[in-house]
Amino acid sequence: MPEGRYQCETIANFPKDDQKQIDLANQRFTSPNHPDGFGPAKAAKIRDAVHTHLCPTY
Repeated sequence: MPEGRYQCETIANFPKDDQKQIDLANQRFTSPNHPDGFGPAKAAKIRDAVHTHLCPTY
């Protein structure tokens, strides 16, 4: 799951820029039914889950 690791890098590189973190999560996490991402609300939840479970020290 490299997307999660890349999202951790985004959180580390832009620690105070929530919007950038969410925008990049929306670009990174896609599916065949959601090729343009899941939208900002779900991207924020994805970002929070990544932060909590993969890189909580960032």
